[in-house]
Amino acid sequence: RHHNPVDSICRKIRSIQMMDQVSNPALQIPKFQSRNFDSPQCNIKKNLEEILKKRTFRSHDSSDSHLISPSNNSVFSAD
Repeated sequence: RHHNPVDSICRKIRSIQMMDQVSNPALQIPKFQSRNFDSPQCNIKKNLEEILKKRTFRSHDSSDSHLISPSNNSVFSAD
């Protein structure tokens, strides 16, 4: 019978990953540390704050500043 092409692709990928592990462990994708899972919301919130900071910072030059300014309550709903 014909061999499953998906199986052969998976086997190829697996063998490549094995070769990568043997040849250069530094290039392996780092495993997530448990601390990353302790507070994922915190990290996401931090990232969002960074993005918003950058956007508000940049918006002062543009004519759209009123759309993104933190003083505009319609953009940021108060908790």
